[in-house]
Amino acid sequence: MPSIRTLSLLFLSLAAASALPIAASAQPRPVIERIEPASGPVGIQIQLIGRQIHPQSEILLGETVLPTVRRHPGRWVVSIPEGAQSGNITVRTRWGEFRGPYFRVTAGRPAPIVRSMTPSTGGPGTEVTLLGENFAPRLADNRVVLGNRPVVLRAATPTRLVVVIPGGATSGRFVIRVAHSGETQSEVFTVGAATTISDMTPRSGPPGTRITLIGTGFSRQRQNNRVYLNNRPLRVSRATETRIEAEIPARAASGTILVDVTNGGRAESSFPFVIQHTPAITSFEPAAVAPGRRVSIVGSSFGRDPRAVTVTLGGRPVTLRRVMPNRIEVDIPADAITGKLAVTINGVGPIESQTNLTVLSPVVISGFAPTSGATGSVVTIRGAGFSPSPAGNQVFVGRTPLEVIAASETTLRVRMTATRSDAIRVRVPHNGEARSRAPFVITRPPVVASFTPTSGAPGTEVTIRGQRFGTNLSLVRVTMGGRPFEVRSVTDSAIIAVVPANAQSERIQVSVRLQGTGSSRGRFAIVSGFTVTGLRPASTFAGATVTIRGEGLVSGATVLFPGVRRPVPGTVARGRLTVTVPARARTGALTVRLPDGRTATTPTFTMTAAPSGVAVTALQPRCYRPGCEILVRGHGFSPTPNQNRVTFGDRPVLVVRSSAGELLLRLPAAPGTNRFHIDVRRGGETDSPAFTIVP
Repeated sequence: MPSIRTLSLLFLSLAAASALPIAASAQPRPVIERIEPASGPVGIQIQLIGRQIHPQSEILLGETVLPTVRRHPGRWVVSIPEGAQSGNITVRTRWGEFRGPYFRVTAGRPAPIVRSMTPSTGGPGTEVTLLGENFAPRLADNRVVLGNRPVVLRAATPTRLVVVIPGGATSGRFVIRVAHSGETQSEVFTVGAATTISDMTPRSGPPGTRITLIGTGFSRQRQNNRVYLNNRPLRVSRATETRIEAEIPARAASGTILVDVTNGGRAESSFPFVIQHTPAITSFEPAAVAPGRRVSIVGSSFGRDPRAVTVTLGGRPVTLRRVMPNRIEVDIPADAITGKLAVTINGVGPIESQTNLTVLSPVVISGFAPTSGATGSVVTIRGAGFSPSPAGNQVFVGRTPLEVIAASETTLRVRMTATRSDAIRVRVPHNGEARSRAPFVITRPPVVASFTPTSGAPGTEVTIRGQRFGTNLSLVRVTMGGRPFEVRSVTDSAIIAVVPANAQSERIQVSVRLQGTGSSRGRFAIVSGFTVTGLRPASTFAGATVTIRGEGLVSGATVLFPGVRRPVPGTVARGRLTVTVPARARTGALTVRLPDGRTATTPTFTMTAAPSGVAVTALQPRCYRPGCEILVRGHGFSPTPNQNRVTFGDRPVLVVRSSAGELLLRLPAAPGTNRFHIDVRRGGETDSPAFTIVP
């Protein structure tokens, strides 16, 4: 009969056996949905992706237990140890083993090999390309060190690694370790000087300035040095390991300079390059001044920083008082001399004024000539301390002010006004006053009011009418261009005289001894033969010019075109008359009229249609300064001004009026040489010849 102990053990065994199925049925079956990757060499890590894998489970490949690297709900990471063979993945739990997907153990990857290295030298920041075999395509699977210092890996493929030399690196071999493949070494890489910028000359200037960068780590190959100013590339003209010459580009802004060397490092300057456009002096006021007085210099690109501005007069420094972008105010020192003002801004310059600033000396009158004359006479005053600007001098006879028509430091030319005889006084503001010792004597010269006829050949008898001729024929002299007339009779208001031989068209002058000379307002026209022999071209379009040939053509001649009511003024040069064909002109003979009323006709002129497109045939400026007007002749223009878009360089130009053959433009404030670009809406565009706007 079994003992009590034996029965107890049997009962416990049966109880355990009956409890096992109950616990197993309570634990869900683990499921491995997939493995990533499904094959690989010894040492590789794989992921098991599934569900209901108990944390106390073991993962096996065949009979080999796989070490667990990481475990998460639904994702386990294990590694393949040495000796593992291909087979199914198995999950072993206390409730049993559960079979998963198949994993194939492959042969190990071959060791990496370095075959070449480019470049073999370079400073910190240099990019180095290692070419070889068996590198990992993932950056994280490649580890590269240089002299025990890790380097930054920028790119990786199975045959190429790109690394960056770190700061503080020393010469040595690159050691490349590839996960699951081993390691290898390169040839020796020589660490050179780092790329640095220590200096730059100049440090300011306008676009187009050539600068020199001084530093280390540059490339001898010009194209391997990329230079930037505020992300704008600079053109490099020359380069060595320590110097780079480059040019500041257009529309650049102030900022630091960056140098990026191909297969080398990069560096940024610790100081900026300041874009300083070339300053310009357009004027200054006053034009003459005494020491201690203030002068305003007007121009452009001066800035606002007095520390960046230097002003000199005749090479000597003056005292700077105020700086604005378009005006500088200075005080003239006691030892100043007459000379040109010069301005330097941020090292750009010096830019000189076109004329001298006169430093005045004390006012003195040493004499004047003539010593007598009528109202309107021009008198030259000699002395010192005058202002070279006419407006800077005040001149009087007695208390009556005179007009100053010209001035220098030592002479003044003035025009007498109606007054009594008295001494001459000259006052220069801020510089003093002087008085002549002798008086200027006012005379009463004759007045020429008119003459008839107004034209004629030599030998023509002319009647001259006016005032204060007197009645003494021996005191009266009549001339024209210096040639004397034969005077036949004289009364106080009329003279009869004969035009001399070889006379040329000129004003008639009447001189009365001791009283002065009077001159006619108009000229007596010497008449010669007048004929028209031809015109060229014989046919053209509105806005073009026609040249009329003939004899006796004189200034003031006009041309009447068929279909046009008003005659068109022309220009006479070298015996030829040039005139512009007006709009609405028709085919027919042209009528040429001289100022004396004589007319002549040309052969038939044929009007043609203007050529297609837009073109400029001539520029006729009235002056060359900003604000002046210029007449542009051509064809294809729009009669509506705002349909013609005109620019001078990058400056818009105002179209005052327009026709199909003419544009009247107002010059912009853009001194320099450029071309007018004309864009006619729905008509085309063209460029004029080069034109210069002066300051």
